[in-house]
Amino acid sequence: MIVCTAATIPVAHAKAPALRETLKAVEYALVFLVAWSAARDDRPGAARWFGRSCGLALAAVALDALADYARPESVLRAGGHTIVRIAGALEGPNQFAAWIGLALPVAVAEIEAVVALGALVALAGAALALTLSRGGAAQSAAALAGALLARGERRPRALALAAAFALAFAVALGALVAASGGAGALFRSSDDAGGTGSRAILWSAALAMGRAHPLLGVGAGNFELELPRYGAPPRVRTQANSLYLEALADGGIVLLGATLFAALAPPLVLVRARGRPLVLAAGVAGFALAAHGLVDDVTFFTKVGQLWWLIAGVAAACAAPSRSSPSTTPGTR
Repeated sequence: MIVCTAATIPVAHAKAPALRETLKAVEYALVFLVAWSAARDDRPGAARWFGRSCGLALAAVALDALADYARPESVLRAGGHTIVRIAGALEGPNQFAAWIGLALPVAVAEIEAVVALGALVALAGAALALTLSRGGAAQSAAALAGALLARGERRPRALALAAAFALAFAVALGALVAASGGAGALFRSSDDAGGTGSRAILWSAALAMGRAHPLLGVGAGNFELELPRYGAPPRVRTQANSLYLEALADGGIVLLGATLFAALAPPLVLVRARGRPLVLAAGVAGFALAAHGLVDDVTFFTKVGQLWWLIAGVAAACAAPSRSSPSTTPGTR
């Protein structure tokens, strides 16, 4: 990712965003390496305390986000109604939903206290519903299922935790529908609301950029700057709302290939590894995040990207070595 992103700097009209995206790739690599190094000498303890820390962080961030109703920062105006979408400390509701989908399975995998776990799952479900992020909801539900599988949870307790999540989600969403004048208003918005545009506009522009610059794209981070040249309204200036289309537009097939590998290889390694429940839970969460990337580019925002590579680093350190590893062969060191 570092090399392929840096390769787009010479072709970018704006060099600073391309350099920023290159340094972001460096940042994610360093986060992964530091997390792996910190966790590898005490695997059981690192997994346990990291899971609990993710749970505490999730509770704090979710409770803070619920205060958005007193000080709304992200709203959707549709059908004459103003609909609050909570984001908390994250850049937007979709990013917050993706963040929940990463923190929640790690916490579920390692927290043993059932009452505390049930309360955390319910809180996450309620907060998730109020983001109105459909991609984030699907990501979190899949990641939660993976975490319950990783725990080897008995069916009654697993169903109880899943029910707590679903019930809190449904109640919060129902309250939002009632406050918004009906379910239809929740999903009606203009193509240019708030300068974010619609996916139809953004995806069409991304594909057009990919066709015009198939090898190295328009330059990393330049998508939002090039939008007016590809049919987007002048006010629209944002990322592509798809990790993979953003990669295609910014860096052509070179960056798209690297992005696909970076999104899929780590979770594939983790789901095939052995070790603490955290390892399998992180792998499933990684696949869910990669799937969410089809409709949102959430790792474009560093708070989400940092958390994923932090989780991946700890999980990699906590994974048991394979039976074919030379270090586990008798008589070798």
